[in-house]
Amino acid sequence: MRHEPALRVPALPDAGSGPGSARLLADLERHCLDLRTRPGAARIDPLFARFDDFAIRAAALVDDLSCPAGPQPPLRRAFRQAHADLGKAFDEIERLLALPARLGIAAARFSDEMLAATALMALLAPLRTDADRLLATLSREVRALLHPGIADPIEAQLADAGCVDPPGAARRLRGWRADPADRDALDALLPGLVAMLGPSRDPDGMLATLETIVARRPADIALSASLRSLVELLGDAPGLSSSLIAQPALIRRLIDGSASAPLPPPADLDAEFGHLIGLDDRQAGPPRIARAIEAHRFDLGLRLIERTADPLDIAAAHARLAEAALRAIADDALARMREDHGVVPGSDLVILALGRFGGGALTSRDALDLAYLFTGDRQASSDGRAPIAAEAYYDRVAERISAAMGPLCSVEHFEARSLDPVALARARFVYGPDTARRAAAAMRRGLGEPLDIARRRPAAGPYDVERVRGGLAELDLAVRLNQIAGLADIDPNLRTAIGAQVRAGLLDPAAAGAHATLVRLLVALDLLAPDGGEPAPEQRPTIARLCGHDHWDGLEADYGAARVIVQESRQAAVARTMATNG
Repeated sequence: MRHEPALRVPALPDAGSGPGSARLLADLERHCLDLRTRPGAARIDPLFARFDDFAIRAAALVDDLSCPAGPQPPLRRAFRQAHADLGKAFDEIERLLALPARLGIAAARFSDEMLAATALMALLAPLRTDADRLLATLSREVRALLHPGIADPIEAQLADAGCVDPPGAARRLRGWRADPADRDALDALLPGLVAMLGPSRDPDGMLATLETIVARRPADIALSASLRSLVELLGDAPGLSSSLIAQPALIRRLIDGSASAPLPPPADLDAEFGHLIGLDDRQAGPPRIARAIEAHRFDLGLRLIERTADPLDIAAAHARLAEAALRAIADDALARMREDHGVVPGSDLVILALGRFGGGALTSRDALDLAYLFTGDRQASSDGRAPIAAEAYYDRVAERISAAMGPLCSVEHFEARSLDPVALARARFVYGPDTARRAAAAMRRGLGEPLDIARRRPAAGPYDVERVRGGLAELDLAVRLNQIAGLADIDPNLRTAIGAQVRAGLLDPAAAGAHATLVRLLVALDLLAPDGGEPAPEQRPTIARLCGHDHWDGLEADYGAARVIVQESRQAAVARTMATNG
């Protein structure tokens, strides 16, 4: 009879046969209350705030033990996340209280409050032990209710992580150990893998995704070489899994570090995409570029997660990537038109980038807002073997470009003559010879005309950073109104335009920081929580970290302050516009 190889896993925390979770929670709250009344306790208020959240989550879980269906996954995830946050708070407070001693500062120079707080350090360790014991006990009680009879340690840990079918999940893990060379690597990574599954809203789905990636990895990449990188990546950014499933060879870039390299300069992107679209099968050119774009986006997502690039720079890189693809596809569309219809004498194609694309900052999911123009005589015709009128010629070019860009991103096509002054102020020329761009720039002559300020579309949720009240759309409007009023030069790039208007006294100096906060949050949410709703508790620590904050609370406060600054800036710009229009 064939036996499955045993997984060597750490033993489960021993909750013992002592008091149940309700009793442990009551004792823990009593000990914490005693600490709060001691001198120096005010110095460790952040720890008490984390403890309050942990106790609230624990109490809700204890109450749900008596429900027929048992504790639901979101409640269990929130409790485990609160425990993790409490552990981080303990670490931070211990570092803070130990810092003076590490720096060699004499105790005589401490304030009485600091001395008292330092004395509390001895009492923190038992409190932390009690919190860990409560976690182990509650986990055992939930496991006994939802998965009675589980004795295998790995199955028990998978049950604690929220897997619906712990035995099935364990069989998947055992299947990865068929190669003896991979067994030690898997055993070493198992605690991290289970910890990664715990905060997930769908641990079974995440495990299935990881299994798919592992199964599709190139044959020359050993599991022992790739699993650690995959576990760490999917734990932080499960949204990148689709790229790895679509292009398993990207695992090589993850392992060798090449994915962490900066985006190539425009000339190199032009050469790369020009080569891909110019290969023998021209119909396959756009899909080849789409795969290359996906690989570059994967690299940018990885740089974001690893914090080797500012989210502001990631947003600018996404815009440069889209521009390079547009240049290659537009060149190809014009070349195809020349084959059958020749060229329109004295005429050139010009493409405007609008919206956030015009502003020079995109996320990986943004649609491209484009307007197509052409210079020269509208009554002219092309000079090829099948001549057509200039307007029809460029309409076909625009259709081919938009269709070819479809695999890369959605494209919104606007008639240039229908654009309002605000849209034109943020419009940026992204294709066409310099002479054609200068001729088309005459469109901006009407920017000083009066305008109606259109209502924005409603936000999808409180974290729809673009459309929420005090969000990026309002900040952009404030900047464009100042430009339209003739108070500032036209600059489509929102980041640099804000800097110029701050220096000119048109915007609050805090507006630049507000813009940075909003864009960083936008880029982080694009990767981790793109639906505009409030991010799940398990996602918040990572989002905060990507935005440069240690805790979600700090990011939330920064986000709120940024929105206030934006609303005030918009109100001031609207008032100036109304005064100008008389």
